[in-house]
Amino acid sequence: MKSNRLQRKIRRVGLLIAAGLILSVVVPAQAGGGPEGVIVVVNENSWASLAVANEFVRLRKIPPNNVIYLSGGTNWAFDSISIENFRKHILKPVLDEIKKRNLERQVDCIVYSADVPYRIILTKDLPGGKTRKPLTTSASINSMTYLYRWVIPKQPGDRSKRTIGYLSLRNNWYARRQMRRRTPRRKDDDLKTLSEKVRPPKVVVQPPIGFSSRYGWTPSGQIATAGATGPRQGYVLSTVLAVTSGRGTSISEAIASLRRSAAADGTRPKGTIYYMVNSDVRSRTRQWGFDSAIAKLKALGVKGEAVKGTMPKNRKDVMGLSAGLARFNWSKTGCSILPGAICEHLTSHGGGMSQTSGQTSCTEFIRAGAAGTCGTVTEPYAIQAKFPTSFMHYFYASGCSLAEAFYLSVAGPYQLLIIGDPLCRPWAKIPTVTLKGLGNTATVKGEITLTPAVKEKDIKIGRYELFIDGLRQVVQPPGKPFKLDTAKLSDGWHEIRIVAVTADAIATQGNLITAITVNNHRLKLNARCALALNIVPLGAKVPFSVKLPGAKKIGIFHNSRELATVEGSTGIIKIDTYRLGLGTVRLQAIGTIPIDGKKVTKALVSLAPIKLTVEPPARLKGVKPPKGKPITKGLKLTAEGGKPFLVKDMRNMKALTDAGVKKGQAFRLEGYFDVPADDMYQFQVKFDGPLTITVDGNALDVPAGRQWKYLPVSLARGTHRFVARGKAKSLRMDIRFGGPGAFSISKKRFAFRHVGKTPTTTSQPKDKR
Repeated sequence: MKSNRLQRKIRRVGLLIAAGLILSVVVPAQAGGGPEGVIVVVNENSWASLAVANEFVRLRKIPPNNVIYLSGGTNWAFDSISIENFRKHILKPVLDEIKKRNLERQVDCIVYSADVPYRIILTKDLPGGKTRKPLTTSASINSMTYLYRWVIPKQPGDRSKRTIGYLSLRNNWYARRQMRRRTPRRKDDDLKTLSEKVRPPKVVVQPPIGFSSRYGWTPSGQIATAGATGPRQGYVLSTVLAVTSGRGTSISEAIASLRRSAAADGTRPKGTIYYMVNSDVRSRTRQWGFDSAIAKLKALGVKGEAVKGTMPKNRKDVMGLSAGLARFNWSKTGCSILPGAICEHLTSHGGGMSQTSGQTSCTEFIRAGAAGTCGTVTEPYAIQAKFPTSFMHYFYASGCSLAEAFYLSVAGPYQLLIIGDPLCRPWAKIPTVTLKGLGNTATVKGEITLTPAVKEKDIKIGRYELFIDGLRQVVQPPGKPFKLDTAKLSDGWHEIRIVAVTADAIATQGNLITAITVNNHRLKLNARCALALNIVPLGAKVPFSVKLPGAKKIGIFHNSRELATVEGSTGIIKIDTYRLGLGTVRLQAIGTIPIDGKKVTKALVSLAPIKLTVEPPARLKGVKPPKGKPITKGLKLTAEGGKPFLVKDMRNMKALTDAGVKKGQAFRLEGYFDVPADDMYQFQVKFDGPLTITVDGNALDVPAGRQWKYLPVSLARGTHRFVARGKAKSLRMDIRFGGPGAFSISKKRFAFRHVGKTPTTTSQPKDKR
């Protein structure tokens, strides 16, 4: 972690901006955080991305139309992508799809599932491909999404010309401004427990406010009023749900974190927020705000404590942690993280997920139970503006969502990777919505009246919103019912959502989700799964019978994706569960049928969408290596007609070349490995050419092509045999294995080894070409 004297200069500039506006009146927010405003971006080629997205969509009840599937192909890896490819193949397609689906007026947050590249390489946008310290040429995917209004037009900013862009360290005008009061400082402030001192707050901070992408924010942190002149900027919240490659978590750990986060909503936990105090620059960078943040938390009834050291010890009530250190082992602290907690450590490479990064990854907090964490993807130079201030926990405890709390506290977020559930809100007071107007039956026609209310008498509601099939239709003040003309809807099943938004600055949302079946034209679409329990293993193909008299075609949809169709009014559709991914999903049949021989309308399935649970396949039980033979650490690589070659590590992607394999020549790579627990694991393969991979004699499904391939495998604890056979079009090959994460195969992780003695250097004749 490198300190930089620009730290003080940047901080002074921020304080000058904040001066005189801390006491200004906050305009009540017109939007808050809810599932209707969240877009989920999925790498449809990755089983891990599908599994994580499926669970998040299920837990948070994300509307099906809010899920966007992308196919990276050869245009991105799971870890990094160039800024031009990010714009072309991820950001613009997502924004275009949002507009195409008429969601641009309701989307406040874009989240990325696993195996979407977390790091953006910026060199193509920069003069000479370089920048000056303390700026760097790498950024996080969530920050480049948050700052999309500068990213799309290629505006990194220019300090010498004082132009603001996505690299600027004060470009987040949604972040709350802090103004420091000059108070006498004690020499031992850095090393003593500050929370026990009776001292006035040293910092005044703007109060938190709910986020809306429709707002323009001024440099003073206020909402720009209609018709006002002067600079303003809009954003869209963004986080990464999970990182399951490199130094990331396993899919099981990621899903467990999401479940804990969803269960924490509105629980108002009794845990403690810990601020770690030591002489390391990683801690000193943020100590200026500890006292004031603890005082703010105390006013909310939440305990905060500044503790001497690098990590808390034997604390079973960790509801938040702001630490500053390079490496740690959480299991040795004796601490327990409560559901919904935000835990992070300020260091250089906490957000670097590369297998070669040396410092502890922030994903260790997710593994330990945190709902959210963060870290910079490259060297940040100990600049406070690049990290959350100590007030992040105050904003969170005020009822803000996890995503809001992070962005309210980071002035220049471009390097910061934020991982976790953006909707988690443990301290929110969530309204419980009730509804009158549907009666005992949900089959309707003509006009219906829906009257919403909330159970809580102490929660003031600012407005109600009506969503049909995930699209916001009408906004009404309290006391005014919704009039819904069902004649404007197609026949069949429709989802109805009523969202109540509180009349305060945070704009907390509560919702009620129900459904109606419209029967204006007496059309009935039938869809039935042939399975008895609707539970299948990953890799199975599931048959559905569909029927709609008079239909032109019938399709089966998973969220926004059309998986398969039949032409005509009836047929059998088979769905490959590899396209669905693990978890519980909802499939819906949609038929197209002419009405009165003139216009064509879509009739939706008359029953609720069909739920299907895709489970891991039967675990491979493992094998026993031959006894009585020598064991060599590493894999054995043999070119056709050649001698064995020892592969100790595949990180440099040169194993084929080192072993003397020629283009077009067949080869065999083999060995044994151990896994510590029953779980889903994965191989990630980068190779151009025919390739087969077997584990314990069972073939994995290896797609063709040069893109990264993601191969799930269900394994029992113990020893397993790995064999890869291929023919090289290119001599560069990387095979990674993991769960958690994924690392290039080596003798160090999972104890890859083989039977027999193999020379450490190749013995093939010299290439005379």
